[in-house]
Amino acid sequence: MFQDKEVWKLIVTVHNFTKMLLLKAEEVDPEHEFYYPPLIQQRDTLDHIVRAAFGILYPEKLPPDKEGNAQVPEKYARKQMDKSLGHAYRALFDSADWVSLRYRERIRETMGNYSRQTIRSVLPDYGGVIEPRIEEISLEIAELRKNKDIGNEGKMIREVERYKGLIDELEKYWEQLRQVRPELESREPGDTTESE
Repeated sequence: MFQDKEVWKLIVTVHNFTKMLLLKAEEVDPEHEFYYPPLIQQRDTLDHIVRAAFGILYPEKLPPDKEGNAQVPEKYARKQMDKSLGHAYRALFDSADWVSLRYRERIRETMGNYSRQTIRSVLPDYGGVIEPRIEEISLEIAELRKNKDIGNEGKMIREVERYKGLIDELEKYWEQLRQVRPELESREPGDTTESE
């Protein structure tokens, strides 16, 4: 269990990315709503790590397997670490789903406060480039969610990297819109108030 550095590297990498996503989601969410699914998955990740350690440290206390035979501590620990990694990935995808949804909602809410004419005058690329790209990102995220495979580590890492790129892109658009918002407000007649 403790010698399997590849599993530990994956768990640490996935955990750190999940943590970063949760922090981003908290920052972009004006209501500071709390989203529990990633934390439940992180709890389960830790539970399986502790079970693996228990199997190695207290092999004599392991329950028998389904056939009533004594379990091999190393096999038991490896199985628990695999389950731990599965929960870590689920926590990451739950977090990525949440933060990407929050970015898309915030972008829609913000831009919904302004007329197309005002938006075009400040951001000429919005209607022809940015808005269609955000829609494409939404479809790509849906495809990632549909095809995620917790059991395929190589594919999972590629999917995580792709998801990270999509979230980075959404974050870039959100930041771009936040920067031009004062100009949008100055050109738009009427009430454009929105909480940050």
